[in-house]
Amino acid sequence: MPSGEVVVRFAEPGDDGGIADTLTRAFAREDEAMLVARLRQSGAAIISLVADVAGSVVGHAVLSRVDARIDGRAVEVLALAPVCVRPTHQRRGIGSLLTEAAIDCAADTGAEAVLVVGDPGFYGRFGFSAGRARVFVSRHSGDAFQALEIVPGALSGESGTVDYPEAFSDA
Repeated sequence: MPSGEVVVRFAEPGDDGGIADTLTRAFAREDEAMLVARLRQSGAAIISLVADVAGSVVGHAVLSRVDARIDGRAVEVLALAPVCVRPTHQRRGIGSLLTEAAIDCAADTGAEAVLVVGDPGFYGRFGFSAGRARVFVSRHSGDAFQALEIVPGALSGESGTVDYPEAFSDA
């Protein structure tokens, strides 16, 4: 693989240190690295992706299952959080590659929708919308709380609730 080529792949056990270091550098604190460790240890993280450049982890994204209901019916929803890229590799499209791959993986699991808390300008490019997330009562409510329907109409309804995995409670 040429030294600058980015490969997005599923995380492997040997990536743990690179993932933690990437999260810590990207967010300039350890909170997100600890969150990912809790998600993985609890089994809540169902998909963990890395962006690899020449054998080094330079980006990471994780998807976790959330308990979502709209008008009393269960909806298969995944949370995309956190997504990060090392500062030395930002503004090169790696975050976009990770986000697109995460959405594809979510669809492959049968998820009907994906939730994210993040920059509307960035996530809006992939179809995420605060308007679609407004059906949910959540502590994350606001413009940064966004949803993407994978299955059209999946988030239709009057009122919904979403409960994130316990690992997010300590975040």
